[in-house]
Amino acid sequence: MILNVNYLLWLLPLFLGGQYFWFKNSENIDKFYFLFIIINLIACYVIYILSHHFAEKKQLNWLSYLGKYSLYIYILHVPIAAIFRIIFIRNNMTDTPWLVLATCWFAGLLLPIVIIRGLKKFGILWFFSLKPKL
Repeated sequence: MILNVNYLLWLLPLFLGGQYFWFKNSENIDKFYFLFIIINLIACYVIYILSHHFAEKKQLNWLSYLGKYSLYIYILHVPIAAIFRIIFIRNNMTDTPWLVLATCWFAGLLLPIVIIRGLKKFGILWFFSLKPKL
């Protein structure tokens, strides 16, 4: 019952107002510390309700697919995006920042999945594990 999507009707104005307040006053974190905690809790609750709703309705299954690779994406996205940024800089293609951003974002999200799927075929996923290979 606490995850009912109907709670979003009254929670959404609080969420949007809290986000606006946060962005306007983020430099005063010491002054509004308690209020920022409340804003964070409201934001977490909104995201949790939405996540539960989408999971219940079997919508956005691609997020579940990405979630299976989240560790690998987390580990590999920075070096992959850095490589693409270097390519853009060395080829003097930085005059289109939205293209650089989109390319780095998609490459940092999708290439780790491709790399991991390729590594699985060679059996070297142990590289991403804390367990020693026997």
